[in-house]
Amino acid sequence: MYRPRIEVKYYINENVGDSNMRPLSLKELRRRKGMTISDLSAQSQIDVGRLEGLEEGRRRLTPEEAEKLSVALGYKPQVLLEDNKRYAVSDDVLEKFGSYAQIPYISFRHQEVIVNAINDFVHWIARNDLQLSDDTTERDIFHRWLISQTRERLTGSLDDYLSFVMSVPINHYVASVWITVYIPPHVEKITVVFEAMNGSIISNAEKYIGEFLRQWADVLTEPTKGRGHSYDNFRFIDLAYHYGRAEYTEIEMVNERARFRTVQFAPPVIPKKSYRYYRTAVSSEELAQPFEPGDGDDRCDHSTKSGVCPHISREIPSLTGGCLNCRRIQLTWQAREWLMNHFTDDELVLFEGVFDLEQSYPKIYEDFHREFSVRCDSLRDTCGDLFNRVREWSGTSVIALNQNGSYSDGHHRVSIAKIMGAKSVPVQFDTTDRKNGCYLIRG
Repeated sequence: MYRPRIEVKYYINENVGDSNMRPLSLKELRRRKGMTISDLSAQSQIDVGRLEGLEEGRRRLTPEEAEKLSVALGYKPQVLLEDNKRYAVSDDVLEKFGSYAQIPYISFRHQEVIVNAINDFVHWIARNDLQLSDDTTERDIFHRWLISQTRERLTGSLDDYLSFVMSVPINHYVASVWITVYIPPHVEKITVVFEAMNGSIISNAEKYIGEFLRQWADVLTEPTKGRGHSYDNFRFIDLAYHYGRAEYTEIEMVNERARFRTVQFAPPVIPKKSYRYYRTAVSSEELAQPFEPGDGDDRCDHSTKSGVCPHISREIPSLTGGCLNCRRIQLTWQAREWLMNHFTDDELVLFEGVFDLEQSYPKIYEDFHREFSVRCDSLRDTCGDLFNRVREWSGTSVIALNQNGSYSDGHHRVSIAKIMGAKSVPVQFDTTDRKNGCYLIRG
């Protein structure tokens, strides 16, 4: 059968908006509130999978969803809908000689559904750097995708169980059943709970279990060599409600026949403990001293050093005290203080470099260059490098705090910040608790 050639284009357009205001992504707005995607899902009543698609640009935000998210995030719906300008589903995503109309059996109202599905699939291929051989079939690719998506969900931080609806052909009709799969270590073996839409699966248990194994056994377990999949790998349970009370029946498969016994089953309580990594800014007075002064704690580069190392003298770096690196750190804290009069840490991180500052805020760029160019020249530095250091210290190279208050890195920066009495020092830390007012890096 002839299949029309479909050209797929998966893209994210980052160049939307005027030079001084670029729309912020949903992910960025969420992180500014210090929320994980699970937090946002709980507060907005929007499914985690849907939110992931919105953040990754695979879905388009609807006005109804924007209203829900505006309550959870505290932004106006119009601000959230701006994200659609960057991540829009458009006619350029799926083309067939430039026209949807030439693709058979696709109505206009189904086009976005198809685009969403293709976006998901192409996103997965791009993320996994999928290598395809000449003998790779469509079924091979889809099967690998299904296994990847399911195992990622089962082993990820968002889900420790899998829930979905499965349809099963029963005689002359199709029945649907809700399935929940629990995996070890929360249960002894993979436990599959069937909840029929209208009663119980007991009268057709063999068909339901057979269809489940056909669709999901390869995804959840490795086949036994030469024997396919063993029933021993699974525990099957039917859930039915009798006058509102849950009743569980265990189904044991013996010689392809189902046997039943009533059991007491309590769905496992799965702990949700995950670390959140936050970024915030604190006064240098709140930070612990990274170095104890002493003769053996000279940290200066001796090729450019003069006088006593500031980490020992506790004096601000100068031409008569410290090395080139110490003086550059001091200048960077001064530049940060100057830039914080114009931007927040979150805004500084979003700049791609000093050229971005020059193009978006030419007046601030000129003032910054006028303020620091002479001092940069004296330290064999440039204003561009100085701005980029400030930006990196706010984001990719932020000072990392350990739970005991010590530092994973950034000792020199903290030491000089404390000597200078810096009022705003960006730091990152991890915790299992939610922290309001801090920027969520990941979690």
